[in-house]
Amino acid sequence: YQNIAFIHYNIGDYSQSINSTKKSIEFLKKSFGDSHPGLATSYHNMSENLLKIGDINKAEQYANISLKLRLSILGTEHVDVGHSYNLLGNVFFSKNQYTQANESYKKAMVIFEQHYDSNHPHWVKFYSDLAENYRAQKNLSKALESIRKSNDILFELFGENHPDVALNLINIAKIYVENGEYKKALKFLDSAGNILNLN
Repeated sequence: YQNIAFIHYNIGDYSQSINSTKKSIEFLKKSFGDSHPGLATSYHNMSENLLKIGDINKAEQYANISLKLRLSILGTEHVDVGHSYNLLGNVFFSKNQYTQANESYKKAMVIFEQHYDSNHPHWVKFYSDLAENYRAQKNLSKALESIRKSNDILFELFGENHPDVALNLINIAKIYVENGEYKKALKFLDSAGNILNLN
């Protein structure tokens, strides 16, 4: 069921993904009880689906259930616990609770640093999410620092002409606009345009 849910999630069919995830939760509970790692994963995935459709309060409930279960089964330093904190950060961000989001992202970062190399692809989105949270708090220097880290990893992994690099350059330009540095913003927008024209 979870594999079917994963496919639906990746094609943007969140209602079908939610239905399959519900079936996965029912099956796992019936087969293994309430303390199976797969159940924590299904709760996590349910939260991600609910976040996508804007049901933020339910997303938060499932994220907390998943985190609590993972902590009890896997301990405080397991990478999946890091992913739970990361998800909670995204939930708090969606609720405009930026301080709580930042706290969750920091907890996730401490755990991820134990499991992922500094150029692991996971860091690309993590630093982008962190940058958006700092930007929402008007902490533009931290936002710029985080999005540059994301971009540096993209450069290293995929080269300077990857479309995701262009998207990050656009986000950098937005930060410079908000900081009133329009010439710098135009420079990054031009670079992003050149990359997009190649793809």
